[in-house]
Amino acid sequence: NLVRYMRDNAQGTVPLNDVARILYKPLLLDHAEKLSPGRQGLLMSTGDFLEGDVRALKDGTVSVSSVLFGLRKVAIYDELTAVILHDVAIEKTPFTLTTTDGSTYRPKSLKPTLQTLQIDDASLGELTIPLGTLSQLRAQ
Repeated sequence: NLVRYMRDNAQGTVPLNDVARILYKPLLLDHAEKLSPGRQGLLMSTGDFLEGDVRALKDGTVSVSSVLFGLRKVAIYDELTAVILHDVAIEKTPFTLTTTDGSTYRPKSLKPTLQTLQIDDASLGELTIPLGTLSQLRAQ
């Protein structure tokens, strides 16, 4: 199983087992505190957490099977902040890079050019980030 995504008009894929969270909105600190280890489910825009097994993401909805609510479909862009598939296991890398769209990367290496930063991300592999989209670069 793969997660398909689009970035810079190119499609990429990541093995589903390598995806811990899919964020649709910025993760607020008080909402993130509800993501205790071992939980799987949906973090709603209200901050509520719907615990359950994530079954499908398609056609603008996510389906989750909950012991309490049964099978439920949630509109991705209206009600949802994040899909939580499993705990985040952060690989140790020398840098953390954040872009202006809120994306966070954990590059193992960096190679600057005149207008881009080429990175080898721990999860996504080789990527090219336009320098104008770079928000923060921190050494670990």
